[in-house]
Amino acid sequence: MVSDDPASRARVAAPRLPPGTARQRWRPLPGDGLLSVFILAILIVVVLAASPFPQLRRAVAPVAESTGLTQSWAMFARPPAQSSTMYAEVEMADGSIERWTPPDERRYPLGLRAERWRTWWEKVMAAEQKRRRVLPPMAAWIAQRRQRDGRRPVRVRFLRRSRDTPGVGESPGAWRVEVTDVIPLGPDGAGR
Repeated sequence: MVSDDPASRARVAAPRLPPGTARQRWRPLPGDGLLSVFILAILIVVVLAASPFPQLRRAVAPVAESTGLTQSWAMFARPPAQSSTMYAEVEMADGSIERWTPPDERRYPLGLRAERWRTWWEKVMAAEQKRRRVLPPMAAWIAQRRQRDGRRPVRVRFLRRSRDTPGVGESPGAWRVEVTDVIPLGPDGAGR
């Protein structure tokens, strides 16, 4: 029976258990522990697959890829048609040739600068006007670092080494080397 007393109306009655039954505590089911371990393992794989550390990414890559916990960039864009690298050959006045390659920047933390030179090279090679403007100072910079013991650089050749990116199951082809630019250097070492 409901009373008209405001205090009793404000109270909400707790559900009553049938007579003779006691309140039971929650007890885990037999598979609950395994399910928790499985969920934790998935979370660890997802976090490590997105890690900025290449060693960790490589360690979990087979698990992440086979379970579908990661995607490749191929779903956003096709792989590049070619793999390419740049380097320069510095010809000295005595006829000897020294090779210059971009610095290995993998030594920086997290590999944050690893692609800097490749990106720079691609941008310079994309536009002829930019190439004419940028490569002479670059040649002078490279020559300055090679000038020692009275040896004087006279010419810098920029070369591009490339090969077609193989398809799935194909072996990579041979590298092709092409001279992209030759920058003669003046007596002061400046590119002309």
